[in-house]
Amino acid sequence: MVNYDKAISDILSLINIVDVISRYTNVKKFGNSYKALCPFHEDKKTPSLSISPDKGLYHCFGCGASGNIITFVSEIEGISKGEAIKKLATEIGIDLSSGYKSTERENMKKVMSLAENFFHKTLFNEINKNRLLTDFIKKRNLSENSAKKFKLGFCPYSAKAFLKELSLYNIDPKFAYDLKLIYTYNNEPVFGFKYRFMFPIKNIIGETIAFGGRVIDNNEKVGKYINSSNSLIYNKGYTLFGLNYSKEFIKEKGYAILVEGYFDMLSLHAAGIQNSIASSGTALTEYQVTKIKKFTDSINVFYDSDAPGQKAAFRSIEILFRNGMDGKVFNLPVKDPDEFIEKFGKEKFEEFMENEGIDLKEYYLSYLKNSYDLSKKKEREKAYDTAMTLLRSISDVEIKTQMLEKIAKFFNFQLIFVEEDYKKKYSGTHKGKRETGLKKQQEKSLNNYDKALHKLLVLILHHINIFEEKLDILQSTGLLFPSIYKDILIYLTDYLSVEENSFSPNAFLEYISNLDIEQDKQELITKTYGELAFEEFTLKEKPEGAIERLYYISKGNSIDLMINVLKNNIIKCKTNQEKDRIYGEIQDLTLLKQKINKKIGGNFYG
Repeated sequence: MVNYDKAISDILSLINIVDVISRYTNVKKFGNSYKALCPFHEDKKTPSLSISPDKGLYHCFGCGASGNIITFVSEIEGISKGEAIKKLATEIGIDLSSGYKSTERENMKKVMSLAENFFHKTLFNEINKNRLLTDFIKKRNLSENSAKKFKLGFCPYSAKAFLKELSLYNIDPKFAYDLKLIYTYNNEPVFGFKYRFMFPIKNIIGETIAFGGRVIDNNEKVGKYINSSNSLIYNKGYTLFGLNYSKEFIKEKGYAILVEGYFDMLSLHAAGIQNSIASSGTALTEYQVTKIKKFTDSINVFYDSDAPGQKAAFRSIEILFRNGMDGKVFNLPVKDPDEFIEKFGKEKFEEFMENEGIDLKEYYLSYLKNSYDLSKKKEREKAYDTAMTLLRSISDVEIKTQMLEKIAKFFNFQLIFVEEDYKKKYSGTHKGKRETGLKKQQEKSLNNYDKALHKLLVLILHHINIFEEKLDILQSTGLLFPSIYKDILIYLTDYLSVEENSFSPNAFLEYISNLDIEQDKQELITKTYGELAFEEFTLKEKPEGAIERLYYISKGNSIDLMINVLKNNIIKCKTNQEKDRIYGEIQDLTLLKQKINKKIGGNFYG
């Protein structure tokens, strides 16, 4: 049986990261490292992607993209990390397709795959027997080709036959129950999707991870659509219906078409418009946009023409701007793209898309116009504040400038007034109330703390062997305040205490990526670690002493921060007893700081 962890270790140590990145962008040697035009953003003039074959890492100083060879293949191919590992493993002769122990996730995926086949077979068995189902398919103009391409299905009532299939593959039925695919009713196993038309929902690499089900009659006692519950393998807010089919067409066309429902996406694909994806009736999420952004920065939004659909389109604009996306919103003359294609066909749809789109910025303002009574002062102020708030989400300077101009014109204000108002309220140039000396001291201490930790980590990564020798002395838990640098230092300390082999920068990054921490924090740690790993560092003294002293400087700054917090707490004290207790704590910390100052010999690197 293949050892999965050993396979990852072999990938990181045996495959040259420069060779892999060279397949996607032009790489040139600069000294001991390599540089390239970054393939993750527009990098036309100066190569901003640095690659270190020794460390097995890459980092872009333009867009912040960072990682090891597994991260790179996952991001550039738009595939999951697991699939990137499988792809790279084949290059060194390791077959991971069936050679390692199935995890709970793998078993759940097997259940979903078997369910997809079961529902698909049931559809073709029932299609001429079940009149309701036959009428439903005809009404929806579903072709046999579409049904086969997307593995559409029909869910029966009883789950007995399906459970027999699971037993043939030695799969514990508990996984089907855990996924809420099946439940028990009157001591009989029944499907949760009973009597529904089934849409398999797949991840980016085409694995079935969930289902959407629609009733085939007009029964108003039940919901028209239901989706699989969130599970270990599925999260509705992370998934886009059809992205696994559409990703290459999105790349080719240069933009994505975002629709609301399953049938909208199916109708467009059947008509040959294959760069379309569906948010499956849910509000667009940050995670969904980051997945789209791997393939394009432009999007055409075709949500339903009813009020909820247009509201969803409006709300999506802030998320799109926050992720550097641009595009258009379309108001169809019919309910949705499915109906448009049925009535007018592909050519009319493409013609409509060419001529009738509303720029995201224009749409946002027109929606405000329809949502507020601009003749009333308070309503006008609310609309203006909403528009100004949107500006905070726009990362692209050019788009932000255009939006400022549109806001000024829309509200009939001078542009200079709108620009100054934005700076005053949102860009941090307006100081408001005068800051106290205590707050300034705290900010200075925090800045020094981060600076010292930053320098310490750069030095450690250049002299990891010295840091390993001093692990018993340099306990990172002695640092009192949170910081992204402190997090990396703690993870590095933990890694070195359990890792038997010598330190490997790319293996440490893999260790971080497998930690159970929030995605946003993980991405920030990866980016920061990349910057640290590629930063040049010159030192006039021996690194042994520098590492120890930088650590104590960080600890000293941490104590300064704690003293400032305590001083701030004194102001809030209601009794002299509370004040005396805090003064005592400040005195103890001050004595500790004096000892640290003696140890480091003054303000070294402070």
